[in-house]
Amino acid sequence: MPEPHSISDVDAWTKRLSTAFEIDPKGNILQIRDLTKSERHFIANERAYCMASCYYFLTRYYWIKTKNSIVRFSFRHGQWII
Repeated sequence: MPEPHSISDVDAWTKRLSTAFEIDPKGNILQIRDLTKSERHFIANERAYCMASCYYFLTRYYWIKTKNSIVRFSFRHGQWII
């Protein structure tokens, strides 16, 4: 059964997993080391939870471009009403 993780947990795992991948000059993502069992479990858990909850995906993995920066998505009050 998938379990939710906090935004800070997701950020920590993203940093940890970044050591397993690199991006070549063409933008291709290459795996440079094997994933541990716990890393594979985390990825499977997150994929399942994101499929089940749009809110979970948007608040943890979706980033938007503003005038001056790129920020993590957060709902505006009016978006909750819709």
